[in-house]
Amino acid sequence: MTSNLPEHTISPRAIRVWRMTGFFYSFALWLIVIILFLLRNRWHLPTYILIGAGCLSFCFTIVFIFIFPSLRMKSWRYAIDEEQIEIQHGILIITRTLLPMVRVQHVDMEQGPLLRRYQLAEISISTAATTHTIPALEEKDAEQLRTYITNMARLAKEDV
Repeated sequence: MTSNLPEHTISPRAIRVWRMTGFFYSFALWLIVIILFLLRNRWHLPTYILIGAGCLSFCFTIVFIFIFPSLRMKSWRYAIDEEQIEIQHGILIITRTLLPMVRVQHVDMEQGPLLRRYQLAEISISTAATTHTIPALEEKDAEQLRTYITNMARLAKEDV
């Protein structure tokens, strides 16, 4: 990584939200493993398939509840000024995106049940071709960013 990282980070409470999401996915996966175990005789499943499914579920649970949320939190950064929006994220592959304000078409603020529970929201920034998201911002920060980006995009389009 370069030394000129975008200056802002997302809320540390994002880790809790991502851990809960990982828990729900792990729970669903473990239900499948349990169903396979209960139906092993009926479907004539070999023991190695059950052991493999259990091991994969265990690894998935550890990675997506305990490892990935912290790594994702450390990798998310963003910066916004009058001319552009810079977003950086990624664990193994780091993606840095620059969005010129003049390309911004609209900005949405979204909250699902988990984000609402932790007073967080995400911002979706849409251009003609793509949509970019900044996840897990404090509610008030998300609202301020939505308004700021909308105003800066309008001013950038007036200047063109």
